[in-house]
Amino acid sequence: ILKVCESRNLVLEIIPYEDSLEVPWEYLKNFRFRNLFAVLMARNKLLTLQMYADLGNAIEEINFDANYINVRATHHMQSHPVVMLLGELEA
Repeated sequence: ILKVCESRNLVLEIIPYEDSLEVPWEYLKNFRFRNLFAVLMARNKLLTLQMYADLGNAIEEINFDANYINVRATHHMQSHPVVMLLGELEA
C-alpha cells in the first residue's frame, strides 16, 4: 500500500460491526479511498467466506474509482468483528 500512495498521507480507521452478519455500510460510506488496504478481523466461529465477500463487494462499490484495493481477513480474539482500513483518501 505504501508504494502506491502518492501523497503519503494515510488514514487508519477501525470500524466495528454492529451486527456480525451485516457489513457496516454507514461507517464505510464516510470514506472514499484512492488506495486501500482493508483487513476483516473476527473470531474463528464468526469469520466466514460470505462476510469476507460481502465486505469486499461493499468496499469496491463505495470506492469504485480506486486505483488499488487489497482486502484480507484474519482471525482475532475480538468479541465482535471489526474492519481495519488503511489507505489514501480520494483528493
